[in-house]
Amino acid sequence: MAYEMILAPVTVANARNSEAAAIELKGGRILLAWSDFYGGPTDYSAGRVSATISSDGGRNWSEKYVLVEDTAVINTMMPSLLRLNSGELALFYLKQEDLGDSRMFIRKSYDEGVSWSGEVCVTSDVAYHGPANDRVIQLRSGRILLPDGVDKTTFPDGGVSRLRSYYSDDNGEIWHQGSGDALVPTGGAEPVVVERKDGSVLMLIRTTLFHIYRCESFDEGDTWTVPVPTSLLAPGSPSNCKRVPSTGDLLLIWNHSSDGRSRSPLTAAISKDDGETWSNVRDLEDDANHPCAYPSITFVGDEVLLTYYRKEGGGPGPSSGGAELKLKILPVSWFYE
Repeated sequence: MAYEMILAPVTVANARNSEAAAIELKGGRILLAWSDFYGGPTDYSAGRVSATISSDGGRNWSEKYVLVEDTAVINTMMPSLLRLNSGELALFYLKQEDLGDSRMFIRKSYDEGVSWSGEVCVTSDVAYHGPANDRVIQLRSGRILLPDGVDKTTFPDGGVSRLRSYYSDDNGEIWHQGSGDALVPTGGAEPVVVERKDGSVLMLIRTTLFHIYRCESFDEGDTWTVPVPTSLLAPGSPSNCKRVPSTGDLLLIWNHSSDGRSRSPLTAAISKDDGETWSNVRDLEDDANHPCAYPSITFVGDEVLLTYYRKEGGGPGPSSGGAELKLKILPVSWFYE
C-alpha cells in the first residue's frame, strides 16, 4: 500500500527543503538527510544539511537535527549517503564558497551515524562542481565513484559542461579525478551512474536538449564514451537510477516531459536489459501546479522510499516560492504493474 507525507514543509524559517538521500541503518532504522535552506529559497541562500530518523519504516520521523553545519561562504547542501563494503556509513555533501568554487566532501561514521569523522575533500580542483543528491556508488571492485558535472568558466547553465567522475580506491581516504571527460553541447549536468552486470558503468545525464543523454565507461569510471541521446524525453532536470535488489532490474525516476522547462510529471520506468530499453512507465506525480524533481531512491525490504522536492507553481526550479520535501513509499511490485 502506498504511503506519502510532506517530510519537511515550507516555513518562515525554512523557505526550501529539497535534495535528499536516505539509508537503512543496522537494526532497521532509516536515516534521511536533506538540503535545509534557512536563508531563502535559491541555490545561493544559506543552507545546511539536516537529518531525521525513522524507526518504523518511514511512516514516522524524529525531530530534525543538523547533520552538517553550514561552514561555507554560501551554503552546504546536496547530500548522498552510502553503505561502504567495509560496513561503515559514508556521507557526502557539497560546500559552495563562491559562484566558481563548490566542492564535494566526505565524512564517515563507524557507529551508525551517531558521530562522524573529519571531512575529506573529494573534488579538490577549484571549479563549480555540480553533483546532485543521492549519487555516489561503490563498484564491485571496491572503487567509490562520484559522478560530477564541472563548469569552470560559466555559471550555472552556459557553455559546455564536462561530465566526469572522481573516485577512490582506498575506501574514501584519497580521491582522484577521472582522466577522461564526456562533453555535451550546450551543457550537461548532474549525472547519475549505475554499474551494469557486465562491469561497465552507465551514466545518464541531465541536458537542455529535451532528452536524457547517456555514455558508458569500460574502465570503472576513469574515461567515458561520447554522450548520445536516449529515447527518454526530459527537461533540464536530473534523473536518478538504481538497481532493484529483488529483481536485478534498473529503476529510473525522472521528469518525463517534452517541455524543456516543465518538471511535471515525475515518472518511473523499469529496464530489464541494463538501461538499453525502458518499460513499465508510470507517473508518480502529475500535477503541473506542483512540479517535483531531484528524486532519491532507497530500497528497504520490499518497499521503495522516494523523496523529491515539491513546489507551488512558478518556474521549474525550487527558487520561486520555495519547495517542500515529500516522501512517497511504494511496494516494489507497484513499479511492475
